[in-house]
Amino acid sequence: MPALTDGIGEDLGWRGFSLPRLLGRRGPVTAGLLLGVVRLLVVQLAVSGGLRPPPSDGGTAATPT
Repeated sequence: MPALTDGIGEDLGWRGFSLPRLLGRRGPVTAGLLLGVVRLLVVQLAVSGGLRPPPSDGGTAATPT
């Protein structure tokens, strides 16, 4: 269920904050492409686990004993 609810406010941030500012500086095609690349990288990091917080035990849980 968290996969369905984690990004609820994220789209508002991309479209409501970033897009109007980029449109003021770039054309609509360039602004859309820039946001598309950024969103693709964020999704790729989230899927691959690159955006996970570190373990609460300081990282020793992943080390073999």
